[in-house]
Amino acid sequence: MNNPWQLRSLSILCIMMGVTRAFFSFIPWESNRLELEFVALLIDLGTLGGLCTFYFPRVEPLGSVGFLGFITAFSGLAIITGVDGQAFGVDVYGLGIVIIGLGLLIFSLALLIAKLARLAAVFWISMVAVQMIAVAVSMGEIGFIATGVLYGLGFAALGWAILNDHREGI
Repeated sequence: MNNPWQLRSLSILCIMMGVTRAFFSFIPWESNRLELEFVALLIDLGTLGGLCTFYFPRVEPLGSVGFLGFITAFSGLAIITGVDGQAFGVDVYGLGIVIIGLGLLIFSLALLIAKLARLAAVFWISMVAVQMIAVAVSMGEIGFIATGVLYGLGFAALGWAILNDHREGI
């Protein structure tokens, strides 16, 4: 994609949805509240779009590690974009979160190796570390908020990288 308007729009969308996700972490979640579900859907679609907008023009420098991270994170995002709840006795949202974390961790390694969007990589690696600590010491709500903020800031940083790359002609 080399249409400047589309790249600029998608990078700004990624930044906006990342910042929205960071702020959204502080709002108590209540299932079946239409306005919360709608904002969550917008965030999920915006982050999916941002991930694709960043990844596809950079397939070569991100290599096979980037592909593995992208496909894993994309799959996790696709899982949580649908209806939350139980499927075959499995917590779908919980499974999606684990898959996203693993995918973004792998993707972050590819970003660092390729020297691309390093701030996004730092946020996502920190997110996984906080998530692991939160589970290990039962941090509950505080861990959920912290990981949500880091997740959102990672996508805002990714959108910023897309915007800056576009300005530099990538």
